[in-house]
Amino acid sequence: MLENKINDLKNMSLQKKRAFIVDFCLNQKLKKNKNQINSQFKNVSILDFFINSLSEDYKKIFIVDFIKNENNPYW
Repeated sequence: MLENKINDLKNMSLQKKRAFIVDFCLNQKLKKNKNQINSQFKNVSILDFFINSLSEDYKKIFIVDFIKNENNPYW
């Protein structure tokens, strides 16, 4: 089975080999980035992630209006 795949790769045209290599490299890069992103999400709460995604002005408004001035600031 593995030998068949290797033979298929050997018989490909140069253009198809290049496309295969590019696809393979992109796939590996996506897997690596996905693992890094998943590990970052585990360390950050959803509220922190949301607040960090806001611009500075909106972040200040959210913190002042919805957290500090809220009667029941339980999050």
